[in-house]
This record gives sequence, C-alpha cells and structure tokens, in this order.
Amino acid sequence: MKKLTFSNKTIIENLKSLTKLRVLDENMEKAEENRRIIWVKTYRLTDSGRWFALLLAQEKDLTEDEKAGILQDLFRTYVRWVKNLSDKLHVDKAKLVRTFEEEMK
Repeated sequence: MKKLTFSNKTIIENLKSLTKLRVLDENMEKAEENRRIIWVKTYRLTDSGRWFALLLAQEKDLTEDEKAGILQDLFRTYVRWVKNLSDKLHVDKAKLVRTFEEEMK
C-alpha cells in the first residue's frame, strides 16, 4: 500500500468491494516479521477476476498462453454453471454436449 497514491481506507474499501463481487478471493497467511507472528491478508484474482483483467489489460501486457489460460478458466466456470443449472432443470446433458459439438465445428 505504501507505493500507491491512494489512502489505506480507499484501498481497503475497494478490496472489500472486489471480494464481495467475487473478482478477488481473500486469504489470510501467517508470516514472521522481527520474530513476531503476524497475519497477512492476501488477495488473488478469481476466474472471473482474471476475465476482467483480460478485458482491462492492454493486448501487449499478456502472453498468448496467459490469454488462453484465462479463457479456459472462464469457460470451465461457465460449463460448471450450466451443468448445475441443467441438473436443477433436469435437462439432458447429452443434448448440451451435442449443442457444444455443433457450435465447435
């Protein structure tokens, strides 16, 4: 936070908002500093957070492998969502697989 031009309060509020929106995952890690145990809060982009990062990043900022990985993670998240919804609606998964295969041709 020391390197940023925003106040700690502003940064923390934004981190909380991004966590609530599931753009970031929040974790606590134990660390030792000056022979003292401290807890450090860390944040990582979620799958959808990486998608937003891809949309916001300039083309040159990401490698082709990073872009492909983000797309694959996003697709996996979407497929899980569709699978869960199809279970709730009792939709035959074979129909969904056929639709996918038709669209991928």
